[in-house]
Amino acid sequence: MARAMTLYKEAIKTGAANGGELNETLEGAFGELPAETPFMRALVDTAKRIVLIDLRHAMQQD
Repeated sequence: MARAMTLYKEAIKTGAANGGELNETLEGAFGELPAETPFMRALVDTAKRIVLIDLRHAMQQD
């Protein structure tokens, strides 16, 4: 995972990636999870927020 993050950061620096790909992928993936009740939707949304926080933290590490 660390190597993948390093490669992704390098791709962003060189312009090969725009920096939004991971967010877009996570938004799409979490959006497809079944959540038939408000409680289930809240759980999915919370999980998504946690993953996005972790991702932002990983992207800031150098």
